[in-house]
Amino acid sequence: NTIDDIIGVLQEFAPAVEAVWVKIGEANEWMGNIGRGDPKPDLAIRGFADIDRWVGKLAAANLEFHAWHIPKGINPTAEADFVAQACSRPGVRSLILDVEPFTGYWVGGRNNVRPFMTRLRQGLPTDFHIGMSVDPRPWHFNSIFPQEWRPYINSIHPQTYWADFSQTPDAALQMVYNTWGNYGLPIIPVLQGYQGPGNRLTREDMDRARVVATVTYKAPGLSWFRF
Repeated sequence: NTIDDIIGVLQEFAPAVEAVWVKIGEANEWMGNIGRGDPKPDLAIRGFADIDRWVGKLAAANLEFHAWHIPKGINPTAEADFVAQACSRPGVRSLILDVEPFTGYWVGGRNNVRPFMTRLRQGLPTDFHIGMSVDPRPWHFNSIFPQEWRPYINSIHPQTYWADFSQTPDAALQMVYNTWGNYGLPIIPVLQGYQGPGNRLTREDMDRARVVATVTYKAPGLSWFRF
């Protein structure tokens, strides 16, 4: 229910976790204001003060704050300015853009990618890290216009949800690297940590995915979706 609750759970059950990705919004709208709003007010992101509050509490527990955002490309300038201002708050360590070819995600087409990313880069320090999270199944690769994003992105975070994909962790990670391995950027897999409808996630598969990602593919890091 609170940021302190999250910190306590991480410290007790996941002490190796060093950072938390917090979804700040979609398009140019704060996450806490979307739909009916956030039913847990202490967690809601409704403005810069909420980002500052998250950053401060996480930093006191030696945890980093990273921003997660869904761009839509409807108004590239407004969206870029919104994200740049949010990520300019002290203590925001990086930004992950969730770019997927589904309803509710990027609808700006190929032509709006570069205007959005050019404007976003202009609003952030030159060395600010921007990653992109994607659905790694190969039939979705071209539908998000990957080469349009490439000049502006520093890392790829494939959503490696093997149970949802009805695959083994080995097969899902092989698919990730077959599809994105030649993109030329570090790959930091987002591993499945949730029970989806109709699938059975096991601790053994989670352990296997971690080992395959870091040992077989030498991933420089990984994350788990979701808390």
